[in-house]
Amino acid sequence: VLPFSDMSTARDQEYLCEGMAEEIMNALVSVPDIRVASRTSAFRASREGKELSEIGQALSVGHVLEGSVRAAGDRLRVTAQLTDVESGFQLWSERFDREAVEVFALQDDIAAGVVAAVQERLTPGERVLRARPRVADLDAYKHYLKGRHLRFTLNDLGAAAKAYSEAVRLDPSHAPSWEGLAEIQVLSAAYGLRPAQEAYAAATDALSKATHQGPSADASCVRGMIAFSKRDWAAAERAFLSAIEIQSDHVQSRCWLGDVLGVLGRSSEALPHLRHAQAVDPLSPYPYAMSGLFELIAGRAAEAEELFQQALGFEADNNLALWGSGMTRVALEQPDEGVALLRRAVTPAHHGGFLHGILGWALAVAGRRDEAMEIVEELRARPDTAPTLVSEAWVWAAFGEPDEAFRLLDRATEELQ
Repeated sequence: VLPFSDMSTARDQEYLCEGMAEEIMNALVSVPDIRVASRTSAFRASREGKELSEIGQALSVGHVLEGSVRAAGDRLRVTAQLTDVESGFQLWSERFDREAVEVFALQDDIAAGVVAAVQERLTPGERVLRARPRVADLDAYKHYLKGRHLRFTLNDLGAAAKAYSEAVRLDPSHAPSWEGLAEIQVLSAAYGLRPAQEAYAAATDALSKATHQGPSADASCVRGMIAFSKRDWAAAERAFLSAIEIQSDHVQSRCWLGDVLGVLGRSSEALPHLRHAQAVDPLSPYPYAMSGLFELIAGRAAEAEELFQQALGFEADNNLALWGSGMTRVALEQPDEGVALLRRAVTPAHHGGFLHGILGWALAVAGRRDEAMEIVEELRARPDTAPTLVSEAWVWAAFGEPDEAFRLLDRATEELQ
């Protein structure tokens, strides 16, 4: 399902076009016998301007759904067409003129059209998609879609959090927005942008407000991320397995589970999850970068660097791959190259204590003590968060002062209790 084209006069509805496609993906993914390519890979294929035959080959799919959206006031005009990529024949097409508040029904009608078009290829059985109610608050829904666009397309965590917050202010019952907020809270703690316990409490509170919608892979994944951050490996493993049980192709949970199992030394169990994530999301940097972290945890720096370079080949400024590759270059005794990569990773949107401290560690390993000490002073001017304390400990370890390093690690452990 490719992101729909924005045909609005102002061309300012990209978030709605992406959201339309993603919601149709979510409707189709529950249909037995239909495998839906992941959001990231499908959207990347579209942005790269690939031909339909290339998209089919890259994503291992036989059909592509395209469409367009024209938003005008409270009305939507949406077109959709399903194409067989091998023959190039259009199997189904439709135009819809609806009120914007009927967007859920519109998305369900498109999904139903796709199912009907491929019905003969499916095993016998009922293929009725569950109809959803009208949007409770259209403005809230638009802010939610903006949040998804900011989080997953633009990787702007702060702006995404504001969009989700506005969504739940307008509609406190919208569970997906609460889940989005919870994930960003955990990530903000991981980057050292917010004190860990404060962020985890906020994330847990947000999840508690999202539970009414029933089992959710996204919610289980966030619970796993919190447990991982607190080093509760058993709880993290349970949560990620729960997410995968709900949604087998949940890429984020597969990747995090792989890294949990890597930490526990269970590499043979971890690899199938990481490879599954790569197969599901073949054009996304994320599963390759997370697999790189797994290899780095296992002490295989050369293998890790190969995976980080694959990730950077998809997205040259991918933050996760940049700092992973930066650490790996240091491990490969190329500290100056590591410093350069880590400087690229410390962007305004990711200028937390963790990444800044890792940059200080790389400078210390490179023998650039004065520059590393400047970063230590900056870290000490920040609030004490566990990730910040841990990365500062790395700096002191690189200076050859283990007592100070262990003192900081003890404080970080206390902060996580």
